[in-house]
Amino acid sequence: MIFELAVLIGTVGGLSAPSWGPWALTAVRRRFGRGGMDVKSPRYRRGADAPGPVPQEWQRFGGALPALRGAPANTILAVPGLAKQPPMVRAVLLDIAEQLQIPVDSLAAVISHESRWDERAKNPLGAFGLIQLTRGAKLPGFLGDSAGRVLELDAVEQLRTVAAPYFARVGAKVHGAHPGALAMVNFVPRDFGQAEGFVIAAKGGKDAQIYAANAALGGAAGGSKDQITVGDVYAHIAKTCAEAKGQRVAVDGTMVAPPPRLLGSAPVSAPVPSAPPPKVAPAPLQQAPASFVGADPGQLKSSSFLPSFVNADPGQLKSSGPAVQNQNLVSADPGQLKLGPASKAPRKENSLEAVPMRLGSDPEQEQEPRGRRSTWRAARSAA
Repeated sequence: MIFELAVLIGTVGGLSAPSWGPWALTAVRRRFGRGGMDVKSPRYRRGADAPGPVPQEWQRFGGALPALRGAPANTILAVPGLAKQPPMVRAVLLDIAEQLQIPVDSLAAVISHESRWDERAKNPLGAFGLIQLTRGAKLPGFLGDSAGRVLELDAVEQLRTVAAPYFARVGAKVHGAHPGALAMVNFVPRDFGQAEGFVIAAKGGKDAQIYAANAALGGAAGGSKDQITVGDVYAHIAKTCAEAKGQRVAVDGTMVAPPPRLLGSAPVSAPVPSAPPPKVAPAPLQQAPASFVGADPGQLKSSSFLPSFVNADPGQLKSSGPAVQNQNLVSADPGQLKLGPASKAPRKENSLEAVPMRLGSDPEQEQEPRGRRSTWRAARSAA
């Protein structure tokens, strides 16, 4: 304060204050700040908290985090140009982010995207300062041609008198906004909140003047280069965030290494396939013919499976191995069939002459006792 007063009322080293006073005042304010802020107070001390889960919509923005004062606390994504600013600029940026309820990384990324944190940046089309304020922004104090007056302010004053009121007038819509959404507020506020495929301007069509002034944005998201979409704006500012390489900067200028892989931002790894079980060759199956119709009874010997014994001679059937599941013993005399290895039933003449049971036969005759079977058979033959 004493130095500033001496510059204003006197001369130093033979130089008059009007000739170099404004430059000296600006240099002093940039170095030490103004407003009585103590950037070494506990309020601006770097925290030790770890970053939490990163929402899906934030994961494209190269390490930008949704925390208002950053994570760890009081650290900011080291977007191009920010680390070269004095501590007071980063301290004021943190306070404004907390006041507006906008993540500090979003504010830092938008300013870097617009001016690379050069408060003297000027666009030939009529945009000025850190946020490239235009004549059509209609910000009180900088209406019309007076927008160029922004260049007379240092970075701290631009944050307080330009950036803060500009984003504050949007209200709660920008609370928690990621860098892409906040960039839309600064680029074309009327299209804020539109889907990524929404066309903002097109070559030779919709808002051709906007396209001509920002043709470099066309196709940034992989679409047509002859138009600018909301997704193109998101993709372009994502490149600005990626230039930080995940590093963060504290208020005092200390660089903070990228945090470990954030929960929720790591890609899902493919499951490791388990080793396949060893292939065991199946035991060879003994296949028997599905039918023995017309086979020579003298040559039939039971294996493990005999599905049909049509016209087979029961006296020549010998069971080997497990018990045979006889599925069809058509024309066989039940009294002459005995299963098992020791079956030696005597062969009877005309054993294959038994008449098979026919549909519509008399149930009473079919249930005839075994002792009267020969009489019953003779009666049926006579019938």
